[in-house]
Amino acid sequence: MPRASPFFRPALIFTALLLASSFALRVLPLAAESAHSVPPPALDTPANPQAAQFMTPQQVKSLHLDDVDNYQRHIYFWQDVPRRAKYVEIWNEVKAAQ
Repeated sequence: MPRASPFFRPALIFTALLLASSFALRVLPLAAESAHSVPPPALDTPANPQAAQFMTPQQVKSLHLDDVDNYQRHIYFWQDVPRRAKYVEIWNEVKAAQ
């Protein structure tokens, strides 16, 4: 009985994986389409600006996608902590106790 080439089996496996992955990628939704389907408690502003076209007007307004520039101008990313010295003192005591 003739033997198959040693390259036949790896080539067959590679072809099967390639076909399976292309099928899997074809059935996945687009990122913009799936970004609007995140449940509300975890919903954050989507990274893909095209996701807004798949949202309801209420979702667009609640995520401030209707006026992003104005919304970002009014975000406070950092504010001074009141009594910061006291927090640092307590934190240092906690670290020293470990």
